[in-house]
Amino acid sequence: MSKNKILIFIGSCGKSWPYNTTPIQRALVLKSFFDQVLFIDKEDSLSIFLNDNSEYIKVDSFKELDAIFPKYVSDGSDLTVIHGPSWPISKEVLNLRKKYNFKWIVDLYDHENLTSNIHLFKKNYAKFIYHRFFERNIVKAIKSSDILISAIYETRFLSHVNRVKCINGVAFSEIKKISNNKEVAFEQEFLHLGYVGVLSFERSFLILKIVKELFENNNIKVKFHLIGDFDDNFKNEIEKYNNDLIKSCFYGFVDWTRAINIMNSVDVCMYTFPIAHREELDCVYPIKIGEYLALGKHILSVDSNGLRDILDLIDKNGDITLIDENDMNLWVSEIHQKAELKENMTEITSLINKDLARDLLDWDKLHKVIVENLSR
Repeated sequence: MSKNKILIFIGSCGKSWPYNTTPIQRALVLKSFFDQVLFIDKEDSLSIFLNDNSEYIKVDSFKELDAIFPKYVSDGSDLTVIHGPSWPISKEVLNLRKKYNFKWIVDLYDHENLTSNIHLFKKNYAKFIYHRFFERNIVKAIKSSDILISAIYETRFLSHVNRVKCINGVAFSEIKKISNNKEVAFEQEFLHLGYVGVLSFERSFLILKIVKELFENNNIKVKFHLIGDFDDNFKNEIEKYNNDLIKSCFYGFVDWTRAINIMNSVDVCMYTFPIAHREELDCVYPIKIGEYLALGKHILSVDSNGLRDILDLIDKNGDITLIDENDMNLWVSEIHQKAELKENMTEITSLINKDLARDLLDWDKLHKVIVENLSR
């Protein structure tokens, strides 16, 4: 008699997590391979998870896992547990592993020191030390896990006995459905540049530097369309440089569908995470890159390890220009060049980028390696 296959998916599955993110897509793919799926998080559930074989438990603390697990561990069950790089979850699952036998998957979609390094950048040294101390639990969990899904460019855990590399992908079919209509009709005389992400001095300082450089040395009309939570001081600093040639529009946080439609209206999309001495940002496979490609957009990006890995996967055929984050002359030169070519931009590049996103970066295709590993 076959055992009841149960998946417990812990964290990153609540109401605040957008449909296109790594853990959400992971859950949507993996849950179909189990008889019973339990989602656990500290916020209200995302209804997309709920179907005939799924249930959701909201907890106040992951310490409650100790009371939940016994109900799902028995001789008649085949239990798999998956969670992301969170030290509270890692700590509790490390304790549970001493009591119970289950297949343990750690989904490394963020660098293990992401949180502590954010506090280090902001000079919150007490919080930096606090988080760095507890982040040791993530490393212990990775080393103890049966499967490591490596969804970032990392070299630290290459010796893991069962490491599965999985670059972040794109929800291509969903983007195709919702991107038929553009958000607004933009002024044709401007080159429109789009960016999605946290807009702060920490994450988006490069955009401010580009705007300032264009303000000081520019003869083209450029408009920046900036989507995401923003710091007021950062917004005010950028808007200081608005004039007849340079404009900026801050949309704030918008839902995923609207963000896709705004990006579908721009000419060029940007990826500007700082990477100098920032391993936790240099290593990521940005989901937005796949989305930019799926929309057929020209892309200007920092030259990071994660981006080079994506380019290797798509065989460098995509229209992605990688630029040293400190080379302001090249950033401005590339923007000027895109403005000059705007009138002659053909559908050929757009179609190539869309085909690459569909054929090589679609979530379903990228998840095959994980599914195969689970099926062994």
